[in-house]
Amino acid sequence: MTNCRNLTAILIFIVLALKGQAQFVNSYTAENSPLPFNTVRCLEYSNQTLWIGTDYGLAKLENETNWTIYNSMNSPLWNDNIRALKNDGDSLIWIGTIQGGLFKFDGSEWVNYTPENSGIGDFLVRGIEIDLNGHIWVATTEGLYMFDRNSWNSWSSDDGLLSNNISTICADSNTKYIGTINGGVLYFDALNNFTNHTIISSGIPDNSALDVEIDLEGRPWFISPAAGLVVDMGNGGPWNSFNALNSDMPANSLLCLTHGEQGEIYIGSESSGLITKIENVSLQLNADNSNLTDNH
Repeated sequence: MTNCRNLTAILIFIVLALKGQAQFVNSYTAENSPLPFNTVRCLEYSNQTLWIGTDYGLAKLENETNWTIYNSMNSPLWNDNIRALKNDGDSLIWIGTIQGGLFKFDGSEWVNYTPENSGIGDFLVRGIEIDLNGHIWVATTEGLYMFDRNSWNSWSSDDGLLSNNISTICADSNTKYIGTINGGVLYFDALNNFTNHTIISSGIPDNSALDVEIDLEGRPWFISPAAGLVVDMGNGGPWNSFNALNSDMPANSLLCLTHGEQGEIYIGSESSGLITKIENVSLQLNADNSNLTDNH
């Protein structure tokens, strides 16, 4: 998963305010706040604290007022290109970078996991998930990795994956849902046996998934670069897709998603801003009809 699914606590007020026709977007930029850079790659929210990953470091915003910035100049976070974030309890955060591997930070101590000192096989971490056993799942361009806090396991093309380029991970009580680039989607069971769903094997509309989120009914939703928004209605199909051709979806070029407390779906797009899907209706929020500063 791309951590977009952890936006629920921040984005939920957009719909509530929209119903009241109020101003519904508070914009923080590098110009009006300590935010290091205007391109935000990932977000994680817990206990009144928002972690923000950018191309120029990690920001922590507490209680919407107190900022702390971590980067290669003032911390052991020696790579500033943040791509993934995951809360682990009240104070621990896992951080994925584009060239620095995986970091763990408890508020005072930093631990860095790289191919040089651990079982992770890539310096580029695209996604992080924690399952119910407390195991850390890591998406990289060199395969899928799982850290049980003592040792590492890995899965790659040598183990039957159709692509080593893992893009996103999301876990529920029984299954880990894993998206790849050009290799279909993987369903890992409780024993970590996996099934690969592709266009050929199960009829999924696209072999690439950029993000995945599990809704309140336990169904996985996938962001597809070609087919738009895709939901698995069973267990490996049938698949329903929502895109610009068959629905009110304004675009197929989607990037990430999350769901709200009432089952509504929030979708981040490449150039159409924020899209909300409530039941069978899609609503587009962009720079032209809201206080969003940019559609990208």
